[in-house]
Amino acid sequence: MFTFKFNGVDNPVRRPKIIYHLVCIQKEKMTMLKRQKDAICQICKNPKNRSELLPAELVREPLVNLIKRTYPDWTAGGFICMKR
Repeated sequence: MFTFKFNGVDNPVRRPKIIYHLVCIQKEKMTMLKRQKDAICQICKNPKNRSELLPAELVREPLVNLIKRTYPDWTAGGFICMKR
């Protein structure tokens, strides 16, 4: 619960359940990522530290199309090296 001031009066506001649910999902996702220290790059196939990798879902669509020509098994669920 959080409050906001309206006409100088504190008004408590409850978060909608959907926002609470989304926050919980995001926290679970971050916890899972912290547990996994290494992941494999889909391009070079080498294990890398998470700090050296970019989630593949963040790669822009034109680049995804170019990557898929050379690496047809590439998916948005993996990772890609930021250094090459």
